[in-house]
Amino acid sequence: MRVTSALAVAAVAGLAGGGLSRPLGAQESAAGGSRFPVGVVVPSVKSSADSGERYALYLPSHYDASRRWPALLVLDPRGRAILAIERFREAAERDGYIVVSSYNTVSDSTEEPNVRAVNAMLADLQDGFTTDTTLIYLAGMSGTARLAWTFAYQLPGHVAGVIGFAAGLPWRGIESYVRLKHPASFAYFGGAGTGDFNYDEVRELNRTLDMLDVLPHRTEYFDGQHGWPPAPICGDGLDWMELQAMKRGQRPREDSLALTWFTQRMARARAAEDSGRLFDAAIQYRAIRDDFRGLADTRVADDRAAALERLPAVRDRERRDQSLDAAFDSYARDKFEPFLHKLQNAAPPSLESALRDLDIRNLQRQQRDSVHDRLGAQSAGRMLALVSINTAFYEPRRYFSQGDPEGALAMLAIAHEIAPASPYICFQQAKAYAEMGRTGDVLESLRCAKSGGTLTAADLRDEHAFDRLRSDSAFAALAATLPPASPPGTDD
Repeated sequence: MRVTSALAVAAVAGLAGGGLSRPLGAQESAAGGSRFPVGVVVPSVKSSADSGERYALYLPSHYDASRRWPALLVLDPRGRAILAIERFREAAERDGYIVVSSYNTVSDSTEEPNVRAVNAMLADLQDGFTTDTTLIYLAGMSGTARLAWTFAYQLPGHVAGVIGFAAGLPWRGIESYVRLKHPASFAYFGGAGTGDFNYDEVRELNRTLDMLDVLPHRTEYFDGQHGWPPAPICGDGLDWMELQAMKRGQRPREDSLALTWFTQRMARARAAEDSGRLFDAAIQYRAIRDDFRGLADTRVADDRAAALERLPAVRDRERRDQSLDAAFDSYARDKFEPFLHKLQNAAPPSLESALRDLDIRNLQRQQRDSVHDRLGAQSAGRMLALVSINTAFYEPRRYFSQGDPEGALAMLAIAHEIAPASPYICFQQAKAYAEMGRTGDVLESLRCAKSGGTLTAADLRDEHAFDRLRSDSAFAALAATLPPASPPGTDD
């Protein structure tokens, strides 16, 4: 039997019960004649199953086609295959995973491109590699983290784990509980940055999973914005999946390896406790207790978690987190959502009016006060990030699609107040000015984008809003100072 991913937008067949053991393909085709190198990232592989699909590939240095290997499919929401695969490469070498990272996955679009990308990678994993198709793992970020849940439920018995960052579930409200109320056949490792506008959503998902107790789960938080976490946290995700596979009997139990992981995590928890981060230590001890039950003696972790949970400082921190969660929800409900609703029925407000209605200046003051109130500053930063992503991306995209560059510019002005050095925002402003025929402002905005270090000549060449400026000498001179293009799959 052969099964592939099956969403409503795709008519598909099935994922095989086992991978094939014939040699790997040539570097440009997974079904060619020569083998891929091991221990290095192969930057670009054209899918044998679908010639329109490409992915980066990593095979551990000890890869041997005589046995089957777990496989990790990495779904970056902007198709940045190299950036994403590097987050998992070291752990894949350590734990023995085949990793494929797509150039074609996308967020904020229809599901079809992601279905096609996942189907191509699944087919190649079976036809070109010796893949254990009971140990398929999916890693996503933002929109693709949500989609990974959908794929996992569609492939029971094949997807053993979901690693999802910067987003929660693809379903909302009561539908989430309906979907989650039955035990799942996969484990979940999630996380979010403390400055991520989806941080509170990820925390709520973790609380829901704690309450329902339907699948093994662990959530890690890190200093950062909306995006992939550092490689060590991604690596922890793969290590944790290996631990779950041991507990489920999907891989041989290795007591020495489990003890190594247990010792490492106990050392981290003790370090957090010794440095006065008592709340963090309590969370880590709880996770150790849950993760290693049945594999190691967890009594010390259990005792330390219980002792720390009784401390007033830890209880106060829990209450503060709950208060900040409520504050974020209140801001989104009472300020941000009414602001978006007004945009559907009226012209965009003036910049000052928008900044006042959204309480931007006050939030910026709170965000700067991290010395006196680190948690409050992080919470204010998440509210600002919520405004920024919508006024920099979603709302301008809507106005551009309606042929209204002035509306897009009004939204971008708000985003610019929050992140004045963002090359993305500057570039979008340049597009709006170009459509309005304001050449001087186009050049100024492009200089701003260039100062961020990511603007390329290809960006200008591929953007049709600049077509009318091709013959302008100042525009051509600026373009001549830019690098030709970013390496494929690496741009942020």
